[in-house]
Amino acid sequence: MPFDSKTASAAGKVGGKRGAAKRWADKDPNELRNKPLLLKLSQGEIDAITSKAKEMEISRVELIVRAVTAYE
Repeated sequence: MPFDSKTASAAGKVGGKRGAAKRWADKDPNELRNKPLLLKLSQGEIDAITSKAKEMEISRVELIVRAVTAYE
């Protein structure tokens, strides 16, 4: 199928912001992971987080969230 204005328009309707709104409509907005948190870390700290996350086979964000939850 050629890529032109008609096919691009049809493809754009599949996802995008409106599609995401439908997918997340029934979710609690406070539970969505779309809130950024800027952290300033040394290279040693980021390396430690990355290696531990790889060891546990989870993302760095998940590792940090689990650590904070366990700290409480």
